[in-house]
Amino acid sequence: MKVRLDATCDVRDGLLRVVDQEVEAVLARLAHPTADRADDVHATRLALKCLRAIWHLIRPLAVDCVAQEQNDRLRAAAALLAPQRDAVIARASLAALLDEDILPNQRAAILTVQDHLAAPTREPAAAADTENVLRKVEPVLRQTLAALRGSGWTSDGWEALAPGLGRTWAKLRRAHRDAAVRGREEDFHAWRKMVKRAQFQFGLVREAWPKRLRPMVKALRQLGDRLGDAHDLDVLRERLSDPAHPLALPAMTALVLQVIEAKQLRLRGKCQQIWAESLDDKPKGFLRRLERHYRARYGAPTGQPLAA
Repeated sequence: MKVRLDATCDVRDGLLRVVDQEVEAVLARLAHPTADRADDVHATRLALKCLRAIWHLIRPLAVDCVAQEQNDRLRAAAALLAPQRDAVIARASLAALLDEDILPNQRAAILTVQDHLAAPTREPAAAADTENVLRKVEPVLRQTLAALRGSGWTSDGWEALAPGLGRTWAKLRRAHRDAAVRGREEDFHAWRKMVKRAQFQFGLVREAWPKRLRPMVKALRQLGDRLGDAHDLDVLRERLSDPAHPLALPAMTALVLQVIEAKQLRLRGKCQQIWAESLDDKPKGFLRRLERHYRARYGAPTGQPLAA
């Protein structure tokens, strides 16, 4: 999402403006659904992630229990939408496997499993209740907006942003290390979440240091997309192996799982390449340079509006 802090206002006002934009856009979708309800669900999930990223950004400045409570509420709201998304993603990920360089028997297996997965009886009951779930999200959005408005702090400018940005970059590096060393599904999922958080938070300030942050945010988006594709394959694998909805096609399923595993290995290898080429900045040096560029561009004393 191409949102950023406005250099003509203080950080708190700028963050509230961003939140207003995100919340109002989703509320408009809820009030006036588009023809593609799956896209409405996707947009709502993205907005919830952006709001969580903002709470993590201001957490060092806000009352910690309030930030934790709001983060928990937003996470729970996103979890309500997961079955709706997963049903769509599983079918899309399976179809995308047909574009891979695969053997004829693997292609035949994918087509066979595709037919079985598309059967109406294969859909979880939760996926049929999209409208009811979206209605539950609306009060969460309004409540977190009110909580952000009521969560004041005295710091502004770089002092308001530095603690949250520093925590995010350090946690992003730790998440990458865990995924690279242990290589477990949950480690790559945790890395993906930190990539998305960093993409949003550093995207907010990218104009402070455009020469570095613009390509960095672009690389984070590319990394997040590939980690997301790999995660979607995990969703597909779980769906194919769901004991509550068995496919009863063990031979065919095994062939599809072979293709899934091979594609995930390629995706995760590409993720490590993107990281090594574009994102392996050490936290202290990176934050010091960002601070110099931020102050040189905006140069506003604490508590004063930022100059354009």
